[in-house]
Amino acid sequence: MMRRYPLAVLLFLLCFIVLTTSAFPQSFQETRALAVRGDPRAQYELGLMYAEGRGVKQNYVQARVWWGKAAAKGHTGGQYNLGLLYVEGKGVTQNLARAKAWFEKAAAQNDPRAQYELGVLYVEGKGVKQDYTQAQAWFDKAAAQGYAGAQYNLGLLYAGGKGVPQDYTQAQAWFEKAAAQNDPRAQYELGVLYVEGKGVKQDYAQAQAWFDKAAAQGHAGAQYNLGLLYAGGKGVPQDYAQAQAWFEKAAAQNDPRAQYELGVLYLEGKGVKQDYTQAKAWFDKAAAQGYAGAQYNLGLLYAGGQGVPQDYAQAQAWFEKAAAQNDPRAQYELGVMYAKGKGVTQDYTQAKAWFEKAAAQGDVRARYELGIILRGMKE
Repeated sequence: MMRRYPLAVLLFLLCFIVLTTSAFPQSFQETRALAVRGDPRAQYELGLMYAEGRGVKQNYVQARVWWGKAAAKGHTGGQYNLGLLYVEGKGVTQNLARAKAWFEKAAAQNDPRAQYELGVLYVEGKGVKQDYTQAQAWFDKAAAQGYAGAQYNLGLLYAGGKGVPQDYTQAQAWFEKAAAQNDPRAQYELGVLYVEGKGVKQDYAQAQAWFDKAAAQGHAGAQYNLGLLYAGGKGVPQDYAQAQAWFEKAAAQNDPRAQYELGVLYLEGKGVKQDYTQAKAWFDKAAAQGYAGAQYNLGLLYAGGQGVPQDYAQAQAWFEKAAAQNDPRAQYELGVMYAKGKGVTQDYTQAKAWFEKAAAQGDVRARYELGIILRGMKE
């Protein structure tokens, strides 16, 4: 099943470039002169110049000073940007309570960006108690003004049933609004809905269409999922070369799932010449990020001496890493090692413990081996 990225990762995307830049024609010196005379628009623009290093050396402390002056005069952009500075701790000590206060001032003037950021704080529980209902309320305000990030996050809340009853139809509606503004995250999520048939009829062709849109914007999850569609021939003719190409794009962005899938292609010789050394290289990359499937496969390579010298100690180490993440295949392999004394002292008690863990997750092989051990213990 195709997975989403974690909500936390997807929701908290803050930046310091204001989405609606002002057309202020003055040079740095002209802008500063106006700012010194107390013009709030000039004070705000001067803050932008310092934050972006435009016409002057980048300096977040000075950005804070000038945005503070503009904010004190009610300038919403100054208030919003001060909130961002306090969230990120740039030019100031990080202070989420102050960030919230500044976002609230801008939000009270109906600034959709500030309303969105307040929603993010409540989703993350940063500077406030986590509260999905409050988050929804703020996202609603921003979404009503067409703010794509808020529309996308409402989609996530409805899909996850957080702060609202789970409702895939509502999730789809919000994702479509954000996707219509070319938000790649929303396009990706629509693809996932069509793959999983949640709130819509399962439709791999529709899924591919949405993943294509997101992937064209560099969305790693969409690139990975296109790889899966081509590898599985779902909604498209099976094409391992295309699968490899999409996995490589996602892997270049350090997506461990794509790195793992490339390892599998080389391991099985699908669309590429079988190459255990290449397989290991890709599994290494994914395993270094904690990907259990890659850790398990490295264990198999070391146990079988494929692409590496046979090394049961290394195999055991990798199986243990995957087993610690509750991978039943790795738990089974550890059971086999202890039952047969491969790289470890033969120990039926340890074997039994590992087989029990794997069997509890439905591993049929582990149940069989466990039965043999239990019968032997009774005899």
